[in-house]
Amino acid sequence: MKKNNILNPIKYFSGILIISSFIGIFMFFSLQTDPEFDSSFKIFLTGMIIFHFITGVGLLFKKAWGFYLFKLFLFIWLLGVPIGTLISWKTLQYIKKHDLEKFFT
Repeated sequence: MKKNNILNPIKYFSGILIISSFIGIFMFFSLQTDPEFDSSFKIFLTGMIIFHFITGVGLLFKKAWGFYLFKLFLFIWLLGVPIGTLISWKTLQYIKKHDLEKFFT
């Protein structure tokens, strides 16, 4: 497999993370008028928006910190039984099988 083909799934994940951060921004502003939208959820949503965006950008530009944030994301996602567990487990196996860490500087 070529180098670029090996990294394609990671590029897709970076796009998904960046898009999800923009969806989170839209959700944040659309919920501003909801009286049940309290400050603790605002803090959580803001943190998730920032985490997804930074991780997606780090993966897109092949930065080592983006790769480690992505692995942290996958380990947290292991708790999302059953779909999150399946996706993150398969992705972690793919990363290990192809030794993708060497492509991130």
